[in-house]
Amino acid sequence: RPSFSEHALPFSASACGLMAPFVLDVKPLEQCRTLEIVWYLPCLKQYHRTRPAEYVSHLLGHEGKGSLLSALKVAGLATSLCAGLDDDDHTSAAARFSIGIELSEAGIAEVDRVVSAVLSYIGFFRR
Repeated sequence: RPSFSEHALPFSASACGLMAPFVLDVKPLEQCRTLEIVWYLPCLKQYHRTRPAEYVSHLLGHEGKGSLLSALKVAGLATSLCAGLDDDDHTSAAARFSIGIELSEAGIAEVDRVVSAVLSYIGFFRR
């Protein structure tokens, strides 16, 4: 079994000369208003019975009163939200969890505020 532990990650913050975490800003080829926030987690396959990623994605994806999406809609920042584990990127080494938010025109101008709202909402889970 090959080991790649001695090699640096190709796009790590230190390899790019940045401090983690970092934001990568790209110019799209076509107009798109989707913000995707991604976390790479340790493998979750050992927790297949309790399914913690599905639980968190359900909490994040809830659309009712008091939800993240509800707050973003009231603020005029977003129109839709989806969250969950990417099945294609769930291996024995890592799992990819993402939140995709379709931003409004105002949301594009206030991306930092949207990200702050997402992280604050996730902070509630720790309490």
